[in-house]
Parts: sequence; C-alpha cells; structure tokens
Amino acid sequence: MTFQRLLPRSQAELRAVFAQAVTILYVVGALVLSFLLLRDAGPELQLRSLHFPADGVVDWGGGKELAEGNDPYSAPSLRRIGMEPGYGLGHPPTTLLWFIPFAKMDAMTMKYAFSLMTLAMLCVHIALVLSELRLWLWGVTAVLTASVVLTMTWMHVHMSQVDLSEPIALLYVLSWWFLRRGRDGWAGVMAGLACSLKLYPGILVLYFALTQRWRAFAGAAIAYGLFAAEATRRLGPTVFKDFLDSTASHAHRWENNIRNASIAGITQRLFYPAYEFPHGHALSPAGQALGAVLSLLLLWLTWFVVWPAMRVGRRNPTAIDIPFAIITIVTMAPGPYQWEHYNVTLILPFFVLLAYGARARRPDGNRSWLTLVGVSTVLSAVTYLLYVDFWTRHDLPALAQKNPALRPKMYWYEVSAWLPWVVLLVALMVVCRRVFPRSARQVQGIRA
Repeated sequence: MTFQRLLPRSQAELRAVFAQAVTILYVVGALVLSFLLLRDAGPELQLRSLHFPADGVVDWGGGKELAEGNDPYSAPSLRRIGMEPGYGLGHPPTTLLWFIPFAKMDAMTMKYAFSLMTLAMLCVHIALVLSELRLWLWGVTAVLTASVVLTMTWMHVHMSQVDLSEPIALLYVLSWWFLRRGRDGWAGVMAGLACSLKLYPGILVLYFALTQRWRAFAGAAIAYGLFAAEATRRLGPTVFKDFLDSTASHAHRWENNIRNASIAGITQRLFYPAYEFPHGHALSPAGQALGAVLSLLLLWLTWFVVWPAMRVGRRNPTAIDIPFAIITIVTMAPGPYQWEHYNVTLILPFFVLLAYGARARRPDGNRSWLTLVGVSTVLSAVTYLLYVDFWTRHDLPALAQKNPALRPKMYWYEVSAWLPWVVLLVALMVVCRRVFPRSARQVQGIRA
C-alpha cells in the first residue's frame, strides 16, 4: 500500500511528476554542460589574457594622450600610441573619453581590468534578457548561455583585443529594458551612450525619430551631445573631421577582409575577392555604390516591417521586443565594418525569437509545435554558424591565394561570417509581419 501511494493517482499528478523530472534533468544537465564548456574554454581564455590588446591599446593610448592634453590624431601622438606609419586612429574622439580613467595604467593592467568588466557586463547582459523575457528557468539558462558564448573563438578574440562590442550590446539591452517600461527618455540616453562608444548605434536613434519616439530621440541626442561637446572642447571644432580623415586610411586594408560581415565588406569582396587580396585593396567605387544602395534598401525595408509594431508598442510597451531585436541587427549591417565580436549583440535577438517560438499559439489556443520546431531549427543553425572557427577564417585567404583548391572552403568561411545576422534578421522580419500585420487592427504580442 505504501508503494502504491507513491505512484501518481491521476493524469494531473502524472503530468506534475513528469514536469518535475524534466526540470531536474534540465537543471543538472545545464549546469554539468556549463562546467564542461568552461573547463574547455579556460585554457584558451587564459592564453588570450596574455596577448597584447591590439584593439584596446588604440583606445587606451588615445585616452592617455587626451589625459595629457595632446591631440590623439596628431602625428606625434600616433607614434606614441604605436600606430603603423600611414595609418591613423580609427576610433571616434568620444570613445577615447571613456578611457581617460585607464590612462595611468599600463596597457596590460588596463586589459585585465577591462576584461573583468567585460565578463561582468556579459553576465548582466544575458541575465537581463532572459529574466525580462521570463523564459523558463532563466537563471540556469543564463549560466549555460554565458558558458556557450565564452567557448566561441570570436569571444576569445573579443576578450583578447579589448573590444567594445559587449559594452555596446549591454547598452542596447538597457535601452530595450527602459522601452519596455515606457521610459523612452532613458532608453534614448542608453542609445546615446552607445553612440559615444561607436557610431553604428546611431541607426537605432534614427529609428527612434522615424517611429516618432521623440523623447527617446531627445535623450540620445543629449547623452551623445555631452560627449561630443567635451571632445570638441578638448580638441577643437575640427576633431570629427580629423577622425574621419584618420579612419579613412584603414579602409583599403580592412574593408574587403573576409572577417568583415557588413554589407560594405560583402560588396567590396565581389570586386576584390579575399583570396586575391588577402591583405586588402583600395576601395571599389562600384562596390561602394552597391553597398550604399543595399544599405538604404535594408533601412527602408526595416522601417516598413517595424513601423506597425512600434506603433502598437506605444500602447503595449512589451510589444517592442520583436521590432527592437530587428533594429538591433540592422544597426550593425550598413557600416563599413562588422567584425566577429559584434556577434555578442545578437544575444537579444536570439532570445526574442526563442521567446516567440516558445509562446506561439495556433488559432484554437493550443501550442504551435510547428512554429517552435521552425524557430528551434533557425536558432540551431545560427548557433552552429557562430561556432565557426575564427582563426581558420582569418588564415584561409592567404592560404587560398597559394592553393586554389582551398577556395571553396574559404567561400564557406566567408559566407558563414555574415549568415548569422542575416538568418536571424529574416526570421524576425517574418515573425514581425505575422504578429504585426500592417492592415490588422488587433495584433498578437509576446506575452511577458
């Protein structure tokens, strides 16, 4: 009798026991897998921590020159920073202001401090996204997600070079977090701060204006304006012209690089393939024109798709999830560069799409298993693409120049650089059109 009492006596009890078993298995499996992933990633992360911060030293050196009252775009400053002859400082003056607090550190101490900050930002970034979307067992999933990201080779490079993609991605998430609460002004401030780190988040501000979110637009303008004013006060009214002149010196070397996943990079390689010019080539005017046309078409298509959702978002702030995820991806595409470490920005769109798939319903109110399978397939493909090895992609053009048999493999690694953002973008646009049809008066939202 005692044994019989332990057995479920109804279908409801059986479902409850099954749900508990699934929960326990998921928690244990996710934590064990996280441990194994971090154990494997640890040696590589430790090795990369010893490398000189090739990208971060530019910002650190520029901030140090600013702190000492020098013009970081001048020839003497460029020599002190360690720039190669003929190459200017390719980062905006507002970025350098953020590195003034690191000016008294040496480069490696700055790297260790910034790397710890980046790890903390990544954890906050993932936790905010999953908790805000109220995904099942979001805390455990956050640990697993962070572990997965830290095993990807592009994230190793992010940490090694002291890149700014994670701080920008976190500011995007904070902007979205404020928009979901109807606090457009603060959402704009977060976007403006992101613009002070790199210029491409300015496209997010553009969409604030196009969708008539004027408080968000004003918040972004004020936040960025304060940084721009301080840079101008320190360096004079020509500082932004000096920056543009300086960054132009890099274009012939980097824009057709196989790792560049932007529209500009894709169009430049149509005219100057990476295997023929692995170390760069002067820009193709036809490639620039084609890239500009495609970028404008993408911006228009994005506005066409997201406008109904943004309009609904004024009444229901949580309806902002899908359009914001779309705009997040689009901000990276039209610029001259989109490197692998920008992929950290795809975390929010990834989980917004997952949340939609997990909560999709058929007209009769039952779960849409077909939608869930479709979304899972897309996200599995994106995860696979994000795992494509950075170093193999980096080395293949020079190898394919010498060995034509490697060119098909190189083409795959080239396409796999930009496929993640394209696949996610297309999937989210399809979902947005389904959830927010332009002619419908009532729309479905992702229930929070």
